[in-house]
Amino acid sequence: MTASLLSLAGQTEAAGGEESLPWPPIAYGLVTLGMFLALLALLWAFRNSAPRLEQQLNAQHTRDSHAHRTADEQAGDRRTGDGHRADRQSADRQSSAGSH
Repeated sequence: MTASLLSLAGQTEAAGGEESLPWPPIAYGLVTLGMFLALLALLWAFRNSAPRLEQQLNAQHTRDSHAHRTADEQAGDRRTGDGHRADRQSADRQSSAGSH
């Protein structure tokens, strides 16, 4: 195996000592630059997204808490202010059940 590697190395040296690249050296630089610009474009697309997401979450939280508060207030209204009506209706039901 060592002999085959040495003979391969000898053939490479006899061919000029350098291995040839599949592309010219400038192509590697251009491909790398293109990849860098593509990643930069991706990063640029998501600029300022954290504050926008935070604003959306705060707005949703405010809207949800207002909805819960409204439901709680409505339940409180049934227990207090409108609760008298509910008490009258339950009293009417009890009296009608007792009279039958």
